[in-house]
Amino acid sequence: KYHEPHQRIAFYRDVLDRIRALPGVRTAAAATALPYTGHSNGRAFTIEGRPAEPDQLPNGMYQVTTPAYFDLARIPLVAGRLLRETDGAEAPKVALISQSMAQRWWKNQSPVGQHIRLGGLDSKSPWLTIVGVTGDIMQNPYDREPRRIIYVPFPQAPQLWMDIGVRTAGDPLALAPAVSAAIRAVDREQPITDLETMARAIHNRAIGLNYMAVLMG
Repeated sequence: KYHEPHQRIAFYRDVLDRIRALPGVRTAAAATALPYTGHSNGRAFTIEGRPAEPDQLPNGMYQVTTPAYFDLARIPLVAGRLLRETDGAEAPKVALISQSMAQRWWKNQSPVGQHIRLGGLDSKSPWLTIVGVTGDIMQNPYDREPRRIIYVPFPQAPQLWMDIGVRTAGDPLALAPAVSAAIRAVDREQPITDLETMARAIHNRAIGLNYMAVLMG
C-alpha cells in the first residue's frame, strides 16, 4: 500500500531500526534477494562508451540493498567503497558490482568510477557511478559459478517487497517472534512470509541435490 517511494523508504527504515534495537540482534538488513531464497531479478545494462546491439547487452543480477547487507552476508570489499547511509534518494546515483562482473566486463581496468545504466542505449534510466567492487557470493545451490551482481542502494530504488535478514548472537528462531512483532509494530497489516533460518533455507533449496547424491551413491 506504499505507492510513493518515500513511504517505502520510511517503512523499511523503521522496521530495520526496531529490529536492530532488539536484544541479541547483531545486524539487520534488507535486500531484494537474500541468498538461497530463490528470489532473483536479472537486468540488462549499458556501459558508458561501449555501444552494443540490443541482443548483446551485458546483464547481471539486480540487487537492491541497505548498507548493512554486506556485513550481514559477510561479503568483503575488494575495491573502492561499500554503500553508505549517505547514498540517499537525492544523492548521486551509485552502484557496486561483484568481482565476477568486474572481471567479465572490466578485465584490464578498474571499474571504479565507470558509469553504467540499466537498459539499452535508448534507456532513460540515470547513469550509475560504480563506487566499489565486492567479493562474489553464491545465491543458489544450483549455480555452477557466482552470479554477476549489480548492487544499488535501497533509497535510490525503493522496492515494494524486500527480504529482511537478521544476524543474531544466539538461536535465531528464538528471536523470530520479536522480529515479527517489530514489523507489525510499524504496520500490523503487512504479511510476513518464509520466516526461516539460513541453514533451513540452504537445506530446502538443496534438497533435490541431496536426493540425487543419495541415489547416485
